[in-house]
Amino acid sequence: MAYLTTEQGQVFVAERGDGQPPLLCIHGAGGNHQHWGFQLKAWSHLTRTLLLDLPGHGRSPDPSRHRIDDYGGVVLAVLAALELEHAVLVGHSMGGAIAQWVAIHAPQRVAGLVLVGTGARLRVMPSLLTGLADDSQATLAQIGTMVYAPQAPAALREAGNQAFYHTDPQIFRTDLLACDAFDVREQLGAINVPTLVICGEQDTTTPPKYSHFLHANLAQSELVLLPEIGHMTQIEAADAVTTAVQTWFTCQYRSG
Repeated sequence: MAYLTTEQGQVFVAERGDGQPPLLCIHGAGGNHQHWGFQLKAWSHLTRTLLLDLPGHGRSPDPSRHRIDDYGGVVLAVLAALELEHAVLVGHSMGGAIAQWVAIHAPQRVAGLVLVGTGARLRVMPSLLTGLADDSQATLAQIGTMVYAPQAPAALREAGNQAFYHTDPQIFRTDLLACDAFDVREQLGAINVPTLVICGEQDTTTPPKYSHFLHANLAQSELVLLPEIGHMTQIEAADAVTTAVQTWFTCQYRSG
């Protein structure tokens, strides 16, 4: 784990393993690299695996730039600083939006995509935007409930929600504003790399119809739906997500 100096400033990156193409994992709104912590060990046996903290999240300092294209620029800066020609971008929720943006605007830097609980258009409940401005603690509690399936264990919810509690509520709010403005539905045709789309069937934040749309409009996509799983897919169904990505990655980049 180390701080990386990039042309976009300092970015915290947790890294493990070796191999090409690397997996670069991008967390969602209000999160940090620990939202991919369940996957790091297993994926590092497969290839080089990197988990980043976006600016203002986790251990990365905040440069007060929180649009999807700003975050996309950070991802490209991380690739450049590490002298990586390209990577498989693994994005959850807002992280999936960032991954799509990079694939559209810098396709030569993207070897593939794993899009988890995300969409080509992300809508955010207006009450969440208002609540994070007016009553952040109550709204964080609401978010911490709604992003999980009802049957998700309380201990799992609490572990996953720690990142939310440690993110400045106003940064969380600007993340959600960035999500609400995101729309690349008409640009998906520009993405032509192997893509794995994963969604929980009980995800009410980015419903399965979002993933079905991605699958229908991305030329080289596969779709995995996980029953009885909500929005925090890689936490609620850690083993299933880990295995799905391992199987897909091996088929795409290690076969033959």
